Amino acid sequence: MILQALFWIFESALLILYGRFLLRLLHPTAEIKSSFSLVFMAGLVAVTTLASFLSLFLRLSYEALLVITVGGLVLLAWDWRRIKPLALGWINHLKNTPRFWQLAGLVVIGLILDLSTRRAANPDTGIYHAQAIHWLELYPAIPGLGNLHTRFAFNSSWLVINAFFSFAFSGLQSFHALPGLLILVFSLDALNSVRNIREQTAHLSGWVRALMLPLAFYFIIKESSSPGTDFPAILLLWWILTEWMAEKEQSGQDIHRPLLIALLAVFAVTIKLSIAPIALFAGLVFVQFIHSKRYPESARLVLAVAFVLLPWFARNYVLSGYLVYPQTVINWFSPDWKIPISWASREQEIIRAWAILPREDTDVVLAMPLQQWIRAWYFNQRRLYQVMLWMPLLLPVSAILTSLVRGKLWSQTWSALQRYLPGYLVIYLGMAFWLLTAPDFRFGIGFIIAAIVLGAIPWVVLLQRFIQRHSKILALLLLGAVIVFWGFHYRTLGPRTILSRLLIPTPYTSMSTGPCELDGRTILCAEWYHECGYNAIPCITSVTPDVE
Repeated sequence: MILQALFWIFESALLILYGRFLLRLLHPTAEIKSSFSLVFMAGLVAVTTLASFLSLFLRLSYEALLVITVGGLVLLAWDWRRIKPLALGWINHLKNTPRFWQLAGLVVIGLILDLSTRRAANPDTGIYHAQAIHWLELYPAIPGLGNLHTRFAFNSSWLVINAFFSFAFSGLQSFHALPGLLILVFSLDALNSVRNIREQTAHLSGWVRALMLPLAFYFIIKESSSPGTDFPAILLLWWILTEWMAEKEQSGQDIHRPLLIALLAVFAVTIKLSIAPIALFAGLVFVQFIHSKRYPESARLVLAVAFVLLPWFARNYVLSGYLVYPQTVINWFSPDWKIPISWASREQEIIRAWAILPREDTDVVLAMPLQQWIRAWYFNQRRLYQVMLWMPLLLPVSAILTSLVRGKLWSQTWSALQRYLPGYLVIYLGMAFWLLTAPDFRFGIGFIIAAIVLGAIPWVVLLQRFIQRHSKILALLLLGAVIVFWGFHYRTLGPRTILSRLLIPTPYTSMSTGPCELDGRTILCAEWYHECGYNAIPCITSVTPDVE
């Protein structure tokens, strides 16, 4: 835990430096008034994109880390006169925070440190996340690596930045501290929103963020121990939604926020394709710029999006021969290392069939008509998930009917919510996209929870007087739920290892492998659950005879 905390400090400092630099590029003459989390996210985009560029030519080891760290030191020297008062302002703000909320923040930090240093909880980490990171640590992007194991061609930017910050060259282990840091930044932001509820100063965007805090601890917090790609995609979705809502409430307060919302919406797609509808927020910002005749900002947005997408497309091309794998719609190139189109198409079919009915024959599942597979899929879900699927509909409809019964409440509710309607549309379209493409619950949990919370917001408006009278109790209930939901995970993820984790986080699990032949060469193959783990390399789940 001690080493994890030190990694968080280093990573935060580097991301803040590059985040400030990116914000200056987006608006060269504007003063930076953005919050810590906003600058942090800008830095995440900038450093990930730079690391993706470097990964085309360098391994992501000490050489790449040294290049970007030296760049960060140059930025620190260049911007020191502005950074020093900003840092002092953050420190003074922390000192002036009431003791109760300081203590609550320390508790949240401790809970996330505990969960993020345990063994990797995402099963895909043993199958391909750890292996893909290991390849990034050892070599520049390898043409056709996806032929060895098609999952290596999925090319999530999240694996790139985790490899960049892995410190594997230290010889201790390959670390993955960034997932815990990301949930920490989100949680402290949400904790501040809970405080605003307690003080009766919360906007509706703050209510959304506060309600997501305990839900994050229930549904996704255990993923913070793994460099899995579902976890950051969900957090980015929630963060973009709440910041977009905040911009609607305080338009123009932060000149950088709209551009960064759009940029992050595109960046999120490079982390997980299943989050693709989130890019509609970028479209909303762009249309707003055009409508307001803010053409310079529109041009900067287009250039920034190109900056983010270019290395991602390049890595996709090198690893698989496609610009977006396993999508075959854009099929412009035919390098000799290209993954056969039949493999790519089959990969899509397997993902979709598994998401609908796991362990059933792929062709049988895909042959089902819509009504049949929807019914089979729905009744194959846990009861909790079935209830959750109805809540995005039932919550807002019941609130609307209640407000219609009392006419004054309807006008009040409509005036409070109408500016958020495009956001509602994006989230509900995201749910539909998930349902019709690959409805595995873990792929869609971000959209589902966002839709549930948005569905609850009309009730926040309707019950405004009640909430004002009981704001202290509601804030305490939210904090209590965080503790309770952390407790649900306490006994499931190795709590007895806490002493061994006080200094160093739990490493990747070593899996059993055995020798196998590939094109006359001996490599390693997984022996259990298709998992190779981290250490065995090169390792694949099984040999494909066509690969050479």
